[in-house]
Amino acid sequence: MPGNAERLQFLIRGFAMSVAYNIAVSHFGRRIVTSLYKQGISFIGVQAVPAFDGDTYFQDTAYAVNDNETHRLLRYADVLAIAGKVTPLRRDEKRIVDIMERVG
Repeated sequence: MPGNAERLQFLIRGFAMSVAYNIAVSHFGRRIVTSLYKQGISFIGVQAVPAFDGDTYFQDTAYAVNDNETHRLLRYADVLAIAGKVTPLRRDEKRIVDIMERVG
């Protein structure tokens, strides 16, 4: 009977052929994707979503994840927060913060 490490390697090898896995590795890196997979979180798809509050010209990427048998759509910052990584503000978020500081 294989141990946990062997089962994990088997699942990662089988999952490595999916497009969602390859996109996740290109966006987050293999270490983060592997650590999420050990927590029971796997990538099952990628989808374009509006970037922020009704903006019709910009879009962002949402990641469809299987979080311990619960399917969710997460943005980049949400995935890094689950992985325990600190995220810098995106360019459009910095712009909004700058405008809000000037106004108020």
